[in-house]
Amino acid sequence: MRLSKKSVAALFAAVTIAGTGGTVVSANQQTLTGAGSTFIKNLFDACIPEYNDISNDTVSYGGGGSGAGRTAFINGTADYAASEARFGSAEKPPADFTYVPLIAGPVAIAYKNSNLTGTLQLSPATIAKIFAGQITTWNHADIAAENAGITLPSNNIVVVYRADSSGTSTVFAQYLTAAAASIWTKAPSGTFVNAMPSGAPAGSIAAPGSDGVINKVASTEGSITYVELSFQKENLGDGVKAASVRNAAGTYVAPSPVAAAAAVAALPAANYDQATGWVSPDFLTTVPNAYPITALAMGIARKTYSAKNDSVRDFFNYILNTCAKAQAPSLGYAALTGNSLRFAQARANTISVVGNPALTTVKRNQTITGANLVAAAGLAGTPTLRVTKGGNVCRVVNKTDIRGTRAGTCDVRVTVGTTNVTLKITVTR
Repeated sequence: MRLSKKSVAALFAAVTIAGTGGTVVSANQQTLTGAGSTFIKNLFDACIPEYNDISNDTVSYGGGGSGAGRTAFINGTADYAASEARFGSAEKPPADFTYVPLIAGPVAIAYKNSNLTGTLQLSPATIAKIFAGQITTWNHADIAAENAGITLPSNNIVVVYRADSSGTSTVFAQYLTAAAASIWTKAPSGTFVNAMPSGAPAGSIAAPGSDGVINKVASTEGSITYVELSFQKENLGDGVKAASVRNAAGTYVAPSPVAAAAAVAALPAANYDQATGWVSPDFLTTVPNAYPITALAMGIARKTYSAKNDSVRDFFNYILNTCAKAQAPSLGYAALTGNSLRFAQARANTISVVGNPALTTVKRNQTITGANLVAAAGLAGTPTLRVTKGGNVCRVVNKTDIRGTRAGTCDVRVTVGTTNVTLKITVTR
């Protein structure tokens, strides 16, 4: 038997809905437009052509920066987005959105200095002073103190930073605030110049996107920036190197997929937001081999059922379960594993379930599990169920399930905690 493209996609991107014991895979051909994070773009650029080849969907991703992606998602011009920064208090995302962690990666301190040999080591305080404009030459005493045995040139440091609203900028500013608070005294911001304690340093350069900052570093002697590791790796041949960064354990760690994975593996349970799906980095990790400036790129999608959202769910699951595992290490990312992967898979499974007819339809004398009803209601937790209309069509069994008794419809109130949602259940013959 010859499998259709969508059937092949199902082998890779099948989504298990909790409690069904089966899989639900979207079957409609969809065109999906994504926008946002340039941090994740190198991974998407590798994965999207593969996904398009094995599915009936056509997925594209324009990047543009995390801020632009969040705006496009809010405005409905993007079917999905990616960001390393949360929605801000002034942003108004749709009520049914969810974050889904997709990949982790090191924010490398990338630099170009042809006269500097060896591996540069930098502490949080020194990094903060450089980007705050307090250290302006490569042979400054603070840099020299951390790099004994390395001859440091005397040329000026040129700080290169993101011009656009950037999740990478937010993460880097959060890191500086956490790890060098006495120096980095302004609140984090996705617009990095707004986070700089004294504004942009003299002679600094602003550039848009991850490609923009790394290309500027590659063409500027004495420059330094912050960027996801994959972009630094692409420009290694142009003399762009990455510094080892001292973590809270006192170890200088080079950015790598392995070191980023160590940082994510050690995240405490409190860093996982069960309500929204957000996962917060730990910039003060004391794991000796963990790279401290490790970010997680979050997919953003909608929980309301639709054919398009079905396809977004399939695409996110393909990233998590197939493409990231194959592509991430060579590109400079860390695929999610263990607790972080299980959390991400659970969040992906909340996409396109609210109001899904498949979760609210049952045959006569069969049951719908409470887990399905909770998902369809967009809730989480153990439910209390009550039939409020059509008690001759369905009834509560085992306290948490609904059994169909005759063909027709009934209303079931699903209560989790203090939240009530009423679902219309269809019972078929």
